[in-house]
Amino acid sequence: MSHGITRRNLSLGTADLYEEYKLKVPETWDELLANAKKLHNPPKIYGIVQRGARGAPNDVSYDWWPYLYSFNGSLFRDEAKGDFTISINSPESKAALDFYIRMAKEAGHPQTGGLAQAQIIQNLATGKAAHAMLVIAAWSQMDDPNKSAVVGKLNATMAPRSANGKPAPVLGHWLGGIPKNVPKARQTAALAFLNWFQTRGAQVKYLQAGAPPVRQDVLSDPVLSKDPKNRWMKAMADSSPFTRQMWTVPEGAQIGDVLELRLNQAVIGELTTAKALNMIADEAHAIMARGGYKTGKITPLA
Repeated sequence: MSHGITRRNLSLGTADLYEEYKLKVPETWDELLANAKKLHNPPKIYGIVQRGARGAPNDVSYDWWPYLYSFNGSLFRDEAKGDFTISINSPESKAALDFYIRMAKEAGHPQTGGLAQAQIIQNLATGKAAHAMLVIAAWSQMDDPNKSAVVGKLNATMAPRSANGKPAPVLGHWLGGIPKNVPKARQTAALAFLNWFQTRGAQVKYLQAGAPPVRQDVLSDPVLSKDPKNRWMKAMADSSPFTRQMWTVPEGAQIGDVLELRLNQAVIGELTTAKALNMIADEAHAIMARGGYKTGKITPLA
């Protein structure tokens, strides 16, 4: 049995610059790009910093996944119905990757392919980035005067969408499990703790300690969300109906390694987007076939 501590990526932006330049909060990727270009003044400040590094397990794939889903792309044709045909090399997926790389070229950091989560946090906290997609667990650092030069200057909004898609913020979880091979009394005590941890009272205390709660009724609480230090909560609450998982199969760890390599190669220009996605499709198909899944491949990208 396991219980999750949820985190998800939100779009963070510099509220003071938005006010100075009279910018509209973006709802689409096109609007985000337009705003990022207006604020892009390197090396003083980058319009957006993206997590384009090859990570272990997930850097560039986690950063790109909200683009993929919102452009109506997918890893599998219909995972919920057991159809694991690899569809990541569809025209929709290519449009998502093309846009991600366009964002980097037109308004991003010159070393996007080398930026992992730590560098994204560093750029935001030092005022070098106007925008980033980042897990909300990093928020407390942004308002810590001992760590941040942008205290009170950042705000959060839901992950953008494509012109004809929906937002698709990606879930991430820290899981706490109860092992089968410990004494029954310890299992019972652990379950009692996990059940208590998810109560409203415990989750309010968790929030007050600086961590993002997992309960929607805490996230959407009108009194708690009015506290300036909780100004990210509305965006997280609003994003809940749109959240997506990257995958639900144990082979996801192997596929993640493939994604990190090939997507990073596309970001740094070693592979075209079509070539990268076709290679991901071939390698992911082989992994799923070895696992005995109902799988297949679609027509490759030209």
